[in-house]
Amino acid sequence: MTDNNIEQLFEGQSLTIFAPIDSAFDSLDNLLEKTNTELDDDTIGEIFSFHVTLGMVTSDDLECSGLTEMIGGGSSRTKCGREDGINYLIQKGGGNRENNIEPIIIAADIMACNDSVIHVVNEVLLPNFIGALM
Repeated sequence: MTDNNIEQLFEGQSLTIFAPIDSAFDSLDNLLEKTNTELDDDTIGEIFSFHVTLGMVTSDDLECSGLTEMIGGGSSRTKCGREDGINYLIQKGGGNRENNIEPIIIAADIMACNDSVIHVVNEVLLPNFIGALM
């Protein structure tokens, strides 16, 4: 799918994006290298689309143990945590659970165009079909 097709597909729709920080990709790359695992283009595309859901979903909308349907298929689960008196949210897929990786939302509710919202996460969200790599 070309960039123009992607733009047309979501034109005028609000989206929620869970955007990993740069070091999240480094961590995933290190894990894949350590386990001698290569991802094909289709799998990379599925991982990418597992970071997006239709509609505006703010941090107030994310419920502990709640599911969010992702555009690439499957759903991610919100987990709530608390450390040193601070509450935080984790958004993860089955692949994260299988590999003990918890993508913490480190910046929430960054408003974007078309009533879209971005949540920055510290790890890559891994879809349910990603099994244990460790």
